Amino acid sequence: MNGFRGRSVALVILLAVLSLLALVLDKAGALSPLRTMVLQATTPIQWVVSGVAVRIEGTFTTIQDLGRLREENARLSQEVEDLRARVVRLQEAEIENRSLREQLGFRQTYPAYDLLPVEVVGRDPSNYLQYLTVDKGTTDGIRVGSVVVVPQGLLGRVVAVGSNFSKILLITDASSSVNVLLQSSRATGVASGQLGGTLLMKYIPQGEVVRLGDMVLTSGLGGNFPKGLIVGRVTEVRQKDIELFQEAVVESLIDFQRLEVVYVIRNFTPQRME
Repeated sequence: MNGFRGRSVALVILLAVLSLLALVLDKAGALSPLRTMVLQATTPIQWVVSGVAVRIEGTFTTIQDLGRLREENARLSQEVEDLRARVVRLQEAEIENRSLREQLGFRQTYPAYDLLPVEVVGRDPSNYLQYLTVDKGTTDGIRVGSVVVVPQGLLGRVVAVGSNFSKILLITDASSSVNVLLQSSRATGVASGQLGGTLLMKYIPQGEVVRLGDMVLTSGLGGNFPKGLIVGRVTEVRQKDIELFQEAVVESLIDFQRLEVVYVIRNFTPQRME
């Protein structure tokens, strides 16, 4: 125990002497080279530590920026979708306004007709039978035989009707026929539907002049259709000297695949069904 206490006292004295010596040497400037060596040795480590710290800070900053960019991108994407929806609504409003203007002009063109606008809700998928189904029926004054038109001309007639629907046979159907005349020469004939979507005007006297582009109108004969409705335009003339009559291929001006609203004439009563 006495030996351990003696060594401890000696160590304390030695540390005190070394501390005093270091203080004297530092005052004398003798420790400057050693301090410089230590700084030179630790400077690269400091640069590495500093660089790592900068990169870590930059990484956290980048992560924060990515988060903000994602939020901004989501916000801009939502704005784009909102604007796109608004454009669609405006386009639909413009189409509806154009349709209303068309209806007004159509009514003014045929002031004598009571035109009921109806919406197309169905189409017959058959290539042989060409029908449309609309959303109004007997409740709205539609009956079998009612004539259906669009601004481009005669569409067809109602062949079946319920309280809230009607079935329209198109003039291009093979079972459809219309008494017609050529607008230029006033020559009459009968236009029947063809499988290709056109009509064939038959029973035109051989002496009549038929030209490509001649307009074909309803003649009013037979009392099944009002007189003067547009049926189509002549696209081909078929003539043989040995035949009593000549024929003309007639193409309707109506785009039957794009119909949305059509018009039923409520104040015309056909005399009989052909």
